[in-house]
Amino acid sequence: MLLGKRQEKSLRSFSEALLPYPEIGIINDSSYVSSVDDAISKLSSSFDRLLIRFFLDSLATALGTCLLFGTLTTASFCETRLDQRIEYLQRLEHSKLYERRKIFFSLKRLCCNVAYSFIDTKTGTNPYWKRIGYQEAPESNDNDATVRQHAALQRAIQESRSSTRSSTTTTPSDDTTIEECDVVIVGSGAGGS
Repeated sequence: MLLGKRQEKSLRSFSEALLPYPEIGIINDSSYVSSVDDAISKLSSSFDRLLIRFFLDSLATALGTCLLFGTLTTASFCETRLDQRIEYLQRLEHSKLYERRKIFFSLKRLCCNVAYSFIDTKTGTNPYWKRIGYQEAPESNDNDATVRQHAALQRAIQESRSSTRSSTTTTPSDDTTIEECDVVIVGSGAGGS
């Protein structure tokens, strides 16, 4: 566990201001905090891990809150009202300073990934899923239906391959290959991550 008690409190306050529906209470679940802590510890850059820990430490103090958000206050980020914390995070999100935005978006990404993939051990579901309109796929024990779907998909793939009008020409002078076809898909499909 990387995070100290003060950093955990800052993480909870950050998450409460960041995530919708604070009444769900996922933020108060100790496994949520330990999952975010685990995600922070798995960051590839030790500098990023240090930066996030420093950021969370800064949120726990009034001086850190003053410096991070450019405001005079006697209260730490954790001690301010929820609406004020939301405003502070919006300032970070739109900050002109790259490092501020980087820290904000790094921690936001970690918190959201953990929160939206979190499974409640009692119910076996995520408390956010219903609120954001996500419907879990019903479990099906019907292997025949799965096999039929797979077979239909394979037939469709075979039909599309046999009806594809394409030709390949290789010019021997410079080893250039020319493809003539209706559609070309370029890229891995990984989405640029």
